[in-house]
Amino acid sequence: MFISLKELQIRKIEFDQSFEPGEIDLADPALRQVSPLAAKGIARLLPNSGGQIRLVGSYRVVIEADCDRCLGLARFVLNEPFDLFYHPMVETTAEEVEIDEG
Repeated sequence: MFISLKELQIRKIEFDQSFEPGEIDLADPALRQVSPLAAKGIARLLPNSGGQIRLVGSYRVVIEADCDRCLGLARFVLNEPFDLFYHPMVETTAEEVEIDEG
């Protein structure tokens, strides 16, 4: 999903997107996406925040995993809200940064 930063400077953006199984890396091979992941919500640029973006919405997906106890398949229906904040990446000019104990 791509959100135009130029458009966010003008207005909030509503999104309603679906991701088929395999499009998103779940980072755990034991988890399998069974249904499309549907996400919808609103993205907005926060005023006087230095470029922070807030995404508020919800998602729905069915995930499948192997049950360690019965060795069968376990299905989980995830239907949850989310409230995410994205901060601009801070650029540093130094290649190495010293970290003190503080």
